[in-house]
Amino acid sequence: MVVKWFYNDSTTPFYQWVPALDVGPQVIMREAPGEIDTDYSVEGENSFTKHRTLRIAEATLAHIGAYTCQVSSFSHEVSSTVDVAVYVPPSSLVLTSTSSATEDLIGLTCVATDAFPAPILSLAWTESLVARDGETFSSSSENNDGLFTSSVTTSIKRDLVGKEDLAVCTLEMPGFNVHMRDEVPLLKEEIPEVFLKMFENKEQSEEGEEVAMAWEEEQKAEESALQKQEANTVDNDDNKDGENEDSEEDEEKSSATRSSTFVSFFVFFSALVCLIFG
Repeated sequence: MVVKWFYNDSTTPFYQWVPALDVGPQVIMREAPGEIDTDYSVEGENSFTKHRTLRIAEATLAHIGAYTCQVSSFSHEVSSTVDVAVYVPPSSLVLTSTSSATEDLIGLTCVATDAFPAPILSLAWTESLVARDGETFSSSSENNDGLFTSSVTTSIKRDLVGKEDLAVCTLEMPGFNVHMRDEVPLLKEEIPEVFLKMFENKEQSEEGEEVAMAWEEEQKAEESALQKQEANTVDNDDNKDGENEDSEEDEEKSSATRSSTFVSFFVFFSALVCLIFG
């Protein structure tokens, strides 16, 4: 018995398994559709059926196509074909509403990024809470990885809608259970310019107060440093005065000592003269 797998219309198998050889499955065509897990086996099966399943561990766009399994023996051959589809849901769906004071139009844009196959986008909105739809423009572009970025846009007259009106973008991918939705108000709440100026003035005032406080703290720090310097100078002067006073006291004591010594010597000398000549 031989098990072979064919990809699309190729007559050369890309995968083959011969149970009697006991060497396991083999990829016999290097141009196989993406990576195939040749080590996979069905748990609990015998040696003639354990590799009957083709396993794709991580499906990519390269695996899309028709796969044909052919099982043949010396007397019989059967085959079956199945189509493998791969899809990639969008990485994001974003609906935006834009308007300007110079134009009397509101622009709606819905963008779906990095999807496969290209999704179908639709826009709907309300005018005075009444459901509306209209002409839209759709486009899609494909990147180097084969993924699509799709968008749909439209324009609405500004005077037909109010603050309560909404816009909705829906996404569908035919053949796959992929549905996405985004919703935004048609009119954004705009802050009057007079309030914006008030906020700007307040921010500038707060910045001015912060600068003034920083300057005041710096002045206080300088004054404190100056006071400490003056205090150290006074202490040094006091120490010098004390040293001078101590020096003067020592000189006075020394002078007194010398005077006392002189007086004692004079008295002794007078007494000696009297003894000699008396």
